[in-house]
Amino acid sequence: MKPGDSEPSPSIPTLTWDSVVDEPAPSGDDVSNPEDTPSQSDVMPDDDAVAGERISFDLQLDLGGGATPASASAAGTTSSETETETETETETAPDPAPTDPPADQPAPALVMPALTLDRTDAASAGPAAAESQPPNAASSDHQAVGDIGSPAPAAASVEAAIAPVTATAAEPATATSIEEQPSSEHSLQTDTSDDASAREATDVAAPAPSTPPPPLPPIREATPVEPLPATPAAPPAPSSDAVPVLAPQVATAAAPAPIQLPPSHQPDQTTMGRAIPSAATAASMVAAPPRRRKRRGRGLLALLFTLLVLGGIVAAAVIVGRPLLFPESDWDVDVEAYAVAIEEARGIEFVEPVEVVAEPATVFERRVNAEQLGDWEQQLPLWRALGLANGAVTVAAVDELLTGGPTAAYASSDGRVYQVEGSSGVQSDASVTGALTAAALDQEVRWSAEQDTRTLDGQTLVDAAVLAEQDRVRALTAFDTPLARRDPARLAFLPPVLGYRTIAPPVYAALLPTDAAMDAAAVERYAAIGDIVVAPSNPPVLPPGVSADGAAIAPDQSFWYLVFAGYVDAPTAYAASEAIVESSLTTATTDGVMCAYATFSGGAVAATTSLRSALDTWAASAPAEFTAAVTVLDDGTLQLRSCDPGAGFENGARFGTASELAGFRAAELATLSGVVDGGGSDADVAAALGRLDTAGVGAQLAALSPDTSAADLAAAAEASVEAVVVTPPAAAPAPATEE
Repeated sequence: MKPGDSEPSPSIPTLTWDSVVDEPAPSGDDVSNPEDTPSQSDVMPDDDAVAGERISFDLQLDLGGGATPASASAAGTTSSETETETETETETAPDPAPTDPPADQPAPALVMPALTLDRTDAASAGPAAAESQPPNAASSDHQAVGDIGSPAPAAASVEAAIAPVTATAAEPATATSIEEQPSSEHSLQTDTSDDASAREATDVAAPAPSTPPPPLPPIREATPVEPLPATPAAPPAPSSDAVPVLAPQVATAAAPAPIQLPPSHQPDQTTMGRAIPSAATAASMVAAPPRRRKRRGRGLLALLFTLLVLGGIVAAAVIVGRPLLFPESDWDVDVEAYAVAIEEARGIEFVEPVEVVAEPATVFERRVNAEQLGDWEQQLPLWRALGLANGAVTVAAVDELLTGGPTAAYASSDGRVYQVEGSSGVQSDASVTGALTAAALDQEVRWSAEQDTRTLDGQTLVDAAVLAEQDRVRALTAFDTPLARRDPARLAFLPPVLGYRTIAPPVYAALLPTDAAMDAAAVERYAAIGDIVVAPSNPPVLPPGVSADGAAIAPDQSFWYLVFAGYVDAPTAYAASEAIVESSLTTATTDGVMCAYATFSGGAVAATTSLRSALDTWAASAPAEFTAAVTVLDDGTLQLRSCDPGAGFENGARFGTASELAGFRAAELATLSGVVDGGGSDADVAAALGRLDTAGVGAQLAALSPDTSAADLAAAAEASVEAVVVTPPAAAPAPATEE
């Protein structure tokens, strides 16, 4: 029934679209514009479509209150399985200019169209081929639909108006297509059905009149949803796009025409089902532009590069810094404990690690003797000519007499420490500690560099200084065990020069101050003691046709004491040697016989007289095989000549002269140390030495038995010089003056 013109239409008929999948498309005059008909490629098939299914859409518009929706299905068709999906689509359109409805017609309220998808199994639908479903027909959520109230576009656009009319005679159904852009919008298409009598009247609106129809009120959504935040307005769509217009009246059209929808963007899926403010226009409901995804590739590369740089820095720090923070020791594990103890005691680190080598006892003794005494075999002819070598003197015999010392020793020739193979215990620990201390001192002050060129006293006192440092350091470590010393009674059988080099150092070491570390200045000071009054004398006068074997040397007073003491008593030999202020010694070989030529000069007439008397006595007492003679040269210099009697000659010299010299020098060194420790000056030292000669303390110490130990001899020297060492009195305070 058609309502009157004056009263509002309470409802509009329902537009139902039934389609059978794979149904042949209309041909000929059924389609007015082939270009407007969507092709098969434009209609995207639904993933759930089954061949032979029948699809039905019901469009319900409630313009009044409580209108009953009209639905129609194709006649003769039954559905065994129906799936209903409701979709709400968001459509965008240019913002039309609002128009007021007629005054005599109230504004009807619109209800959101409900689209119902009816699927009929292909078996019940018949053999008709299935058509492709509209895309996205199975969307699970309702999509928001914007306000549709825009005026009809230009006459060139196809518009559809739907209005309630009375059912008319059946006419060929016209396919109404709602085409969607490729942005995942739905395409709605109505195809012609052969069973038109079973449908309700559904007409496609004729082209819109030239004057725009009144705007429709906003569509009220059937299912209220939560409001969605306002989205930014988008620019209006191009005017050439067609916009569907819903009108309150339905007009029939002579020819079907598809409905063209404007292009729109797929709304954000996170906003599906949310309500859009009713006041927003279609132009304002354009979906926000998609957010630009961050490019993770560059960030990953930057992170990888940063990690590589940090890894390189850490690796470089480990390589460079680890030796500084955690230095690896180059010391042998068996030697490191000694080295650490020595460094802590001395307060000075080793310049470089020292290797400790173990070797058999015989090899060790030979090495130690060579290091300490040097190449003494070449001096044997000279020593025999001066009475300093008695009988057969061999290297093996000397090594036999030198046994019994420490089990470890420092070798300055290669910087290593050697020890007896298999040695162990506290004595071995003390020996290794002492040898490493000598190595540390040599690295610091190079005390061994000029040892071969020093005088006899110089060599002996340097050896004593090294022993004193060894004793001082060992006492500050856990290896404080007294070192084993050679037996002085056996050393007395050595040639006097070798005997003095081995007997005197331990005695002198006990007399040197040990309250401070030995330094280069101390070493040089002790080395110069034997050179105080020694200077080169005039060269000797050789017989015609005789040439010297080499350059002359200037022995010190201790060497000449050992020469004189062989055939002169100890006090006379000591006085004669102390009278020498200049001397020289050279050798010359005639007819295969080597002879020694020495010249002397005394400091004063009395000293010179005493020296000549001692020389005459020595020449007279020496064996005839020496052919010794004393002459006075034109300048007053005394000259002594003595020749080598041959190897193995028994010269009959006095025994124990090396021990005597050690006694004399021990008294002097004890006096020197006592005066220096008391704060005395050089003048105080000279005065004390004068008193020492007067008292005869040196002669008393020289008279001690050759088998007296070094410790006992040093203690006797310190006790004997107490009377002659005078500590300078403290300065008396100035007397107070009366005012």
